[in-house]
Amino acid sequence: MIQVVAMLYFAGILGTNSLMPQYMVHRLTNDEQGLVNASQPVASSPCHKDNSSSTAHADAIQSKASQKILYYTLSASIPSLFACLFAGGYSDTFGRRPLLLIVILTGAVKILLISIIIKLSLPTWLFYVAYVIDGLSGSWTILFAMLVSSIADTNQDKKDRAFWVAVLGCAISIVGAILLVLTGVLIDKLGFFAAAMMGTVSVWLAFLLAFFLFPETFHPPKDKKFKGLYSVRKIANYFFFGGSLTDRLRLWVCLFIFMLTIVPQLCLITIDTLYLLHRPFCWTHSSIGTYSGVRMAGTFFIGMVLLRLFQNCCQPEILAMVGLMFRVASFVLESEAKKFWHMIIGAMNSSVALVEIVINLVGSVGVLSIYSATLSGPLPGAVYLFLASCGVSAFLLYLVYFKLRRPNNKDYEQLVD
Repeated sequence: MIQVVAMLYFAGILGTNSLMPQYMVHRLTNDEQGLVNASQPVASSPCHKDNSSSTAHADAIQSKASQKILYYTLSASIPSLFACLFAGGYSDTFGRRPLLLIVILTGAVKILLISIIIKLSLPTWLFYVAYVIDGLSGSWTILFAMLVSSIADTNQDKKDRAFWVAVLGCAISIVGAILLVLTGVLIDKLGFFAAAMMGTVSVWLAFLLAFFLFPETFHPPKDKKFKGLYSVRKIANYFFFGGSLTDRLRLWVCLFIFMLTIVPQLCLITIDTLYLLHRPFCWTHSSIGTYSGVRMAGTFFIGMVLLRLFQNCCQPEILAMVGLMFRVASFVLESEAKKFWHMIIGAMNSSVALVEIVINLVGSVGVLSIYSATLSGPLPGAVYLFLASCGVSAFLLYLVYFKLRRPNNKDYEQLVD
């Protein structure tokens, strides 16, 4: 049941993440042209032949769309950041199920509101309401944490935990890739509202299944009380005061490595979508959905296969560093991409990156800002160079980590315990 709920929820979320930048480009273009029904199947982007917009106008549309997505992301990320501070204490006091249901419900409400706004062509500021509602519960980051916690609650053996977490990631990857493809096809065939409703149905179905069939996996003592400030102090102590200076330094190096490797992956759907909608590509929604889906599935499966093949002869850090260099190569290539096959080669190189997407709240804000600021410059794909620099920085931090890690190499078991 954990895997089924995760597949349905993340399928809807990933589909919406792909839909929103495409819809914003379409909506801003239609608003300038005075078109009332902005959910019509045929998008009037600046790339179409019947559109006389200059390159500068097309750049302006893209820049505005990027800024809109940036602000929506902020409106969800800021409240989500505060929600995460109390989530651990809440789940330890009341169990995993209540928080899981709250997160899925707010996500379902968010996508339902997005669908209504698209259908009725309501003002775009209402998207802020949808994103804030989702952010107040901690959004998908808290849900993923609750799902992993449920797996840990029901599997005492470390190998069993690792196996079911891998199954969870595989399930999310497969269904997410399928929904990305279907989202693009539905936008082309039926319009944005149909694609949004598909995501809405998926997340609401996840809520109904979780409400009626998802069992509580953690049963805290009945007399235990929720202490929010204690949870915050516990987190602060863990990151800033716990252990020796070397232990804390090693932890922060690992966190920065994690951040630098995860931020580009989180932003790829949005950035790729905006980049491929723009000149010189001007891809259809179906092509963008297919590309995003294949890239997501390929990244997961090829990464897992290579990890399995080389984990017995190479240290995990070495595998990660090799993956980072392939990712850097892919982003550098995509920054200069002018043709279809350039993007495909970039995606193939990126697929060997071995770090999974787990959690990050605000990384996409900086990336979208860079995309918006550099779009009209001599290198519209400059944002990919920034993503490449994240990989280079993470590679260098791995070298620092080699100097800080314990001689007996027990860091992994310590983290699991």
